[in-house]
Amino acid sequence: MYSQEKYGAELHHFPKILNREIQNIPITIIYSSGYVLDTLEASL
Repeated sequence: MYSQEKYGAELHHFPKILNREIQNIPITIIYSSGYVLDTLEASL
């Protein structure tokens, strides 16, 4: 669904999530700055 053309241009913003790298990132370098993507990563 999200690989469709209308979403495809946005996928480059989510590599840590889509490649499952987020689970290996130390908690000290995950930000929750109020920027939506930072907050999403922090919540995961």
